[in-house]
Amino acid sequence: TRYPASFDVSGTLRDQTQDSRWGRYVSDLLRAGPNVAKGGVDMGDHPPITPCRHARTGELSGDMARVYDLVTRHFIASVSHDAVWRSTTISLFIEDLDDKGRFTIRGKQLVTPGFLAIMMHRQYGDEGEEGNRGGVEDEEEKALPEFKEGDRYGMFFSASKKSDKVSVTPA
Repeated sequence: TRYPASFDVSGTLRDQTQDSRWGRYVSDLLRAGPNVAKGGVDMGDHPPITPCRHARTGELSGDMARVYDLVTRHFIASVSHDAVWRSTTISLFIEDLDDKGRFTIRGKQLVTPGFLAIMMHRQYGDEGEEGNRGGVEDEEEKALPEFKEGDRYGMFFSASKKSDKVSVTPA
């Protein structure tokens, strides 16, 4: 999101520092320095939607409170730092199984939450199935165990017959 040069990003953030929902996050963001976009195009038709002022908890209700929460969180996220993930992919091939012996496991782990800290304020499953998009599930965050090149692991096949060990090798 690109804000006009005349828009006071830091001042708008400062207005939110006393809020019990995101005040601590905003204070930390101000200390680190907001991540204001340098690129993008200002179409000139209207500035991005931002909170005009701080609304105390309980000051708004119903749809007004939900819209204010959405607008404020989106504004804060838009000037927050990027989320950083560590992704790992491990591929195994068991020669004895030919084409059926190819296996891949993937994992990801959140290293730095960045803007997700303000946008992902609800845990999965809160507020019913509202976030489920037609049966499409979000990728789940799971860390993989540590694997090192050359590690060997026992593999089991049907009838509990133990096979040779499998080695981890570079892809």
